Amino acid sequence: MAVRVFLAVVSKVTAPPGLLDQVVRHAKSLVAQFFPVPPDTVATVEQRFPGAAPLTDQVNLALTGGRDSRLMAALLHAAKVPFRVTTNGLDDHPDVMIARQIAAKLGVEHTVIPPKRTEQRDAVLVEHPLRRTFEVLRTCEGMTSAYETIVEYLPYSSRLTMSGQSGEILRGGFLYSQGNPALHAMRRRVDAFFLKDEHLFTKEANAHARDLAAPWQERAAGDPARALDHMYVTYRVGRWHAAARAGSLRRGDAVQPFLDNRVVAAALALDPMWRRSEEVVHELIGMFAPQLRRIPIEGAEWRFRTERAPSWWESLLARRRPPAPAPKKGVAGWNWRTSPGERLTAVLREGVLGGDVLWDVVQKDAVEEMFAAPTVKQPALAWNLYTVGAMLSGLYPGAVPDGLDLVEVPIPHG
Repeated sequence: MAVRVFLAVVSKVTAPPGLLDQVVRHAKSLVAQFFPVPPDTVATVEQRFPGAAPLTDQVNLALTGGRDSRLMAALLHAAKVPFRVTTNGLDDHPDVMIARQIAAKLGVEHTVIPPKRTEQRDAVLVEHPLRRTFEVLRTCEGMTSAYETIVEYLPYSSRLTMSGQSGEILRGGFLYSQGNPALHAMRRRVDAFFLKDEHLFTKEANAHARDLAAPWQERAAGDPARALDHMYVTYRVGRWHAAARAGSLRRGDAVQPFLDNRVVAAALALDPMWRRSEEVVHELIGMFAPQLRRIPIEGAEWRFRTERAPSWWESLLARRRPPAPAPKKGVAGWNWRTSPGERLTAVLREGVLGGDVLWDVVQKDAVEEMFAAPTVKQPALAWNLYTVGAMLSGLYPGAVPDGLDLVEVPIPHG
């Protein structure tokens, strides 16, 4: 089934004139890596893959207001692959508002999946962290934390699903979130990846982290940009995303073109600092779906626009570009996992501090200080510690935790 989608999107789309020479040179190469065989006729597909049926079912694309899923929408649209889009979130979240605009421009069906809320609509109701952790351990075997949502088992669907996951490969890997491009800042980022929060960990844990960091620090001494680029493929793709993909396969066929070996090779062949500028993704979107050029993106502006002086033409377009949607104050970009509130913090605190299995890895007094405030200030680390603690305590394998109430997380307001 996945092969049919790869066959369905082909390089019939010609590049419009005037784009950067390098984008024109590489764009079709990248698309060809996604979808290498031109489907001029159904017979072409059947000759190459006997028994393969033509693609008639819609692809379901998880669409946000960001960059990477928008590129997937542009590619599917340009190749005339039937697809629909879904977005998770509150109705006034920027992801939902912008995805609605994209769907309208492309003329595709858009479904919003809102979170479960209280009767008063002032809080979301989330699954208890222990149940989330059990599913993560059962599916991903400790390769990611309960911060990630692992879908439940449901009847298997043959409808293909896609998303923008790991599209950062086209934006420089870990360079996509590297604000300061100075060499010393990039080397400091490599150090922090392994050695951040040293005060929290035991001497033995820090020694192990330094051993892991050493080969990457050596590479960063010569080329820190490429080191961060390849660290993303090794750790983010090779570990986190590989584990998360196991969860997505519980319900159906998940296709991730950004993770195809040929796509990764083609992307890594490009200058990582140019990919970091986001100009590659921006121009590809404009090439395959020009109607999306003026739709704002969620979060920060395109980096290549903010880090250099705009041309006269870009200044003119900026004045004509509609303003980004203005969500309610306090809600923009809100995520209950990174803004857990006091009740969810209390559950995480109890799970981390309530046992003694973590103290060979982290220092108890430092962890207690981390959880001292009513709302934890390092939520991602809290989720990691909660998951590791549950794993070391033998939560899985074992019986599925039951009798756990949903946890309320208040929705911020102005």
